[in-house]
Amino acid sequence: MTNKEKFSTDNICKQLIKKIEKAFGANHKIKVALFKAISEYNDEYDNYSPILILIDSDYQEIEHDINVYDLCPNDEEQYDEGTDDSLQVEDITINF
Repeated sequence: MTNKEKFSTDNICKQLIKKIEKAFGANHKIKVALFKAISEYNDEYDNYSPILILIDSDYQEIEHDINVYDLCPNDEEQYDEGTDDSLQVEDITINF
């Protein structure tokens, strides 16, 4: 799997659903998951400080300890193979 495939929106969605179901079970009460990559740009590379916001059916934020740093590229993974373009991680909304 290339870095571009690994950090694609579809793959990140699949990974988020797996992480949520592992933490809360398949019958969780989560209605919306918001993944924000939050990139800080500087002249050399992007630094990501991702967050995951989970909202239940009562529109309350759910406390969790799900780690999402692996869903954003690190310094070595930042640049796609063979190009000078850096990878961009989009914000994702998942409705359950």
